Amino acid sequence: MGCVRKVENNGKAVWRAIKSVTFQGTRKYITGSSPDRSLAIARMNANWDRWRVRQNLADAGIIDSLTAGIPTYGEFLTRWQNKRLADPELSPNTKQRYRGFIKNHIRPALGNKLVNTITEKDITKALQLWEDSGLGSSARQKIFYLLRESLRDAQHQQYLSRNPAEAIRIPKNVPKKDKSRLGERLSDGIRIRTLLKFGHPTDPDAPELITSDPEKLDERYCLWMFVFYGLRQSERLGLEWDSLHQLDKPNEAYVRVDRQLYYNEPAGTLSIAHHTKTPAGVREIPISEDDRAVLVRHWKRQQRLYAIREPGKQWRNLV
Repeated sequence: MGCVRKVENNGKAVWRAIKSVTFQGTRKYITGSSPDRSLAIARMNANWDRWRVRQNLADAGIIDSLTAGIPTYGEFLTRWQNKRLADPELSPNTKQRYRGFIKNHIRPALGNKLVNTITEKDITKALQLWEDSGLGSSARQKIFYLLRESLRDAQHQQYLSRNPAEAIRIPKNVPKKDKSRLGERLSDGIRIRTLLKFGHPTDPDAPELITSDPEKLDERYCLWMFVFYGLRQSERLGLEWDSLHQLDKPNEAYVRVDRQLYYNEPAGTLSIAHHTKTPAGVREIPISEDDRAVLVRHWKRQQRLYAIREPGKQWRNLV
């Protein structure tokens, strides 16, 4: 059914032709506007024809029963995922995380629906499902960004007239305050430093650190040290000695975090990439005097061992 009527648009009278149809249980309006009545009708009919082609509908009389050519969201998601993860700017860890979000959360919640039938209600229901399953707010926020981006692409491919995710409020990121875990980390740090101070650990709760060799204790402590300084795992594994500055000057030493260990997935190789995960990740962190002394001893031990094992060999500059 349809109608043609005169309306006011920005202070000017124009003709607007409107056709309404029921599609997949919802009402849709196809319109065309012009100062000329016949041109308004022609534009509405042209928009109607384009919409029918886009939906692959052959007969307006049986719109509700026709879904040929419209993929499920799961099918669309497979194609979109392959294209999105081909972006060379994404790190291997990010790609792996995206795969997990799509496989474990987005696809189970919405994958069986036709891509052009997803509504705000469906997305809100999925968000609630993820929250009820115990998923943290940060993860839910990242999953929502992926969902919205994929539906935006579906809109560009004209499967959707609008993106239903654009009308949804982004889930708030509420950091968890896990005081018990924080306490464990602090006590671990104090315990390890105490063991280091006495040189010979006697704590029965730390069997993995029990050794009669203080130098080996230094080496193991270095593995913990940069966790306390807030370095990501890739940043710790990619730490080189020239990232540590002024180790010869008491109370002035610091570490400059500006590189990370990078895994090249296609080539299957590891290398040091001279950049952090984000530009804001480049930072300089002061090193305490106790930790500076540990690092100096660790460096001297490394040089001594390298000289014994293979004299003259150029060893990698890794800490």
